[in-house]
Amino acid sequence: MKLKLLLRTALLLLISVSLTQCAKEVAAIIAPTQKSTITVYNPTFTTMNITLNGESKTIAAGGSVVFTGTPDASASGNASTSGKTTSGTQIGLQMVWSISQLFPSNGSNLDWTLNVDPTYFFLKIINNHPTLSMTQVIVNYGLVSQTIDNVSVPNGGLTYNIGYYRAYSNSNVRTTNGANYWFWNPLSLTFSNNQSITVTGY
Repeated sequence: MKLKLLLRTALLLLISVSLTQCAKEVAAIIAPTQKSTITVYNPTFTTMNITLNGESKTIAAGGSVVFTGTPDASASGNASTSGKTTSGTQIGLQMVWSISQLFPSNGSNLDWTLNVDPTYFFLKIINNHPTLSMTQVIVNYGLVSQTIDNVSVPNGGLTYNIGYYRAYSNSNVRTTNGANYWFWNPLSLTFSNNQSITVTGY
């Protein structure tokens, strides 16, 4: 009688252990792995290319993208943006960010904004001349950081996004069409993150 009781107890214990182990294995299979996210915001004026842990995405101006990873895992990569012509040629300077972050703990989200710092500005041009297009844009004319972009800014009063340039207290813009030129000197910059300035030619 005692032997039967012992055998039954041992059998029940074995079944209990087996069921517990099975439950753990099933839970491991069906339970989702906890993930964390990093939401990257683009407050600039141009589309941004970003690569994080080998995953590449684009972020529209004013938009955001989400990257998913394991909590506390490293997140490294880079991002860049610049003004571009309609054919994709870079205008002005390229803005570049080096990324080194950690995915947040406990499956939470980290918001991260990629700002252009106050040492740069974004240029927009309006050409209100009755007949002439602008065919060349010179930024910081006569300064060490002078840049020349051979791009067309048609007349007609529309606002054209140009590109990013170094910002100084004596920064200026000169546009030309042959012997004709327009000159804005100095620019009234705010020296704040993501600053821009619009110049208008007549």
